[in-house]
Amino acid sequence: MLSSLTSFSVRRRRTARVITAAAAIMTGVFGSFVLGDLRAIGLIGLGLAVAVLVDATVVRMLLVPATMELPGDHDRWLQRRLRRVLPCVDIDVDVEGRRHDAIAPGTTPERELAEVR
Repeated sequence: MLSSLTSFSVRRRRTARVITAAAAIMTGVFGSFVLGDLRAIGLIGLGLAVAVLVDATVVRMLLVPATMELPGDHDRWLQRRLRRVLPCVDIDVDVEGRRHDAIAPGTTPERELAEVR
């Protein structure tokens, strides 16, 4: 089992590009609202663009790693304790209990669909 710092570093490296790309796209879209004619929409767009930049840089690149470093290897104690109490929820299982990746290609499992009204 990897140490807490090593596993967090691996997770951060895997998701850094996605978070950065999403933040860049959202900042561009929200920043384009500033170019519009309506002042209120422009201010909302500017506020959202700044908020996304602050979240992507300060929060996700500075505060989260620092917070994860403080407890060290004890940052996952709650998950182990709750694992005995909480039910196992798996979204990759169909009604019969088969995993979706175990279903033969070309077949469609019957599912119970909830009616939306």
